[in-house]
Amino acid sequence: MKEVVSKFIIVDYGAKFQFTHHLPIIEAYCNMIRNSGFEVDTFLTRNADRKAFNTVPGNKKYFLTGTVYKPSYKENFILASLISLFNYLLKNKQGWNFLKNFLKICFSFRAKRALINEIKYAAGKIVVIFPTAEPVAIQLVKSLLSNSLGENFCFKFRVVGGENRGFLASKSELEDLAELVLHYPSQIQVGVETDKYKEFLVSKGFPRQNLIWSPWPPIIKGKIKKPVKGKTIIIGFLGNAKIRKGFNDIPTILKNYSSINSNFKAIIQPAIFPWKGYTSVLKELSSLSNKLIFTDKNLDLDQLVKLVSSCDLLILPYNSNSYSINASGLLYHASDYDIPVITLKGVGFETEVIKYQLGLVVNKIADIGPKIDLIINSSFNCEKYRSARIQASEKFIFQY
Repeated sequence: MKEVVSKFIIVDYGAKFQFTHHLPIIEAYCNMIRNSGFEVDTFLTRNADRKAFNTVPGNKKYFLTGTVYKPSYKENFILASLISLFNYLLKNKQGWNFLKNFLKICFSFRAKRALINEIKYAAGKIVVIFPTAEPVAIQLVKSLLSNSLGENFCFKFRVVGGENRGFLASKSELEDLAELVLHYPSQIQVGVETDKYKEFLVSKGFPRQNLIWSPWPPIIKGKIKKPVKGKTIIIGFLGNAKIRKGFNDIPTILKNYSSINSNFKAIIQPAIFPWKGYTSVLKELSSLSNKLIFTDKNLDLDQLVKLVSSCDLLILPYNSNSYSINASGLLYHASDYDIPVITLKGVGFETEVIKYQLGLVVNKIADIGPKIDLIINSSFNCEKYRSARIQASEKFIFQY
């Protein structure tokens, strides 16, 4: 007999800024839950950008303490100072797990108390969804399952790499989560975005039957009219600029393509957090300045998807070592607007690009330029991928 569920609660300790991936996935999940007739609450950090999260339906409660995206000194001087101190003492330190565990218990306490209070008055089970598994979230579930009321919860984790971020990470979070799944297999499901991520988690001890595909649902922000194609090709390099996302390779890609076809414009999103050598790349790009359009470094979701939809293609020159198992938020956005992509062989989302015919996969950076005209003159239809993502998201949320 199917479990009676009284409500859903989304908990995200990393949800603060509008430019991260947290907002769109939370908003999409809340819409799907509400559209299915269920009540949904969202627990967010106390310093989350409330204007950005206003679009999220359901009840929003701002009381969590984020440690990766911590409060600024202006927002909460004492807490920000303490977190900075702990970060200095504990980041990349081994053998301090007792203190890390103690702090995780402290940071998870208010959420545990809130969830226990919810379950006391619930007519059925409560499904708790963590869009991003991270150290405090894993500790929270561990604490709840040790409580006598813990059996009345179902937990959904999306594992996307957040478990190893921040000074509270002990580097054994995946093993701890795998152990929880093995002990409570009927109460915990773990979402993964790629087949490669699934195999990675199986190698870490996760039972295969508890792993489920959980890509982003389609996030289409209204009817955005795509400009009529002219002679000028619009190439997008969007998403916050990082070395691992191949920002350093943009000059090579564009110079190679310029020798083939000079009728193009490139839309480039700058770095929020510049690195050593970043300005050198900008100088190298200066020779193509008449062909470049730099966006604001901070883009909200509406701005980002409008830029995506204005492109003829997106280039995702991600480092295949850094992205060997990961998905790409830009791939999701591109497919929502039928924009093809070019990416490199070896990235975690390579299989989806090929399986759903979302663009082209090339062997190396030098192969990208010569393929741009080919992809522009080819036809792509991302509807099958969007439908598959909707079905997968519904299964992840509602299968319990």
